Amino acid sequence: MSEQNIILITGAGSGFGRLTALELARAGHVVYASMRDLAGHSADQADALRTVARNDGIALHPIELDVRSEASARAAVDLILARHGRVDVAMNNAAMMMHGLTEAFRPEQIAEVIDLNAISWVRVTARFFRRCGERDKAC
Repeated sequence: MSEQNIILITGAGSGFGRLTALELARAGHVVYASMRDLAGHSADQADALRTVARNDGIALHPIELDVRSEASARAAVDLILARHGRVDVAMNNAAMMMHGLTEAFRPEQIAEVIDLNAISWVRVTARFFRRCGERDKAC
């Protein structure tokens, strides 16, 4: 590996986010795998990733991050910046989908999907965009 990147992946508790986090950590990168609630409903997923990281000797770190919350995004990104001074790659993978009859959805539910899928990435990446411009490397 030529360069070790500091990588943040949102929605890494399952699916593509989890698989990508594992593969990138196994490739030698430092990966922060974000989940909404490490002590609550994401606890088992976080524990499973910690076990893999320990057993495989990889830098894979579950981190609490609810992309719908400005405070949560700030805390998570600030923690990574405090540890490493940078975030090289952000994979905004957190998303949600609604199932059922369209007419059954309330406007608030649709707004939540739009916020999570189309707006939340700004809460996360805006925290380190400024630092990207200070380096000779794209984020």
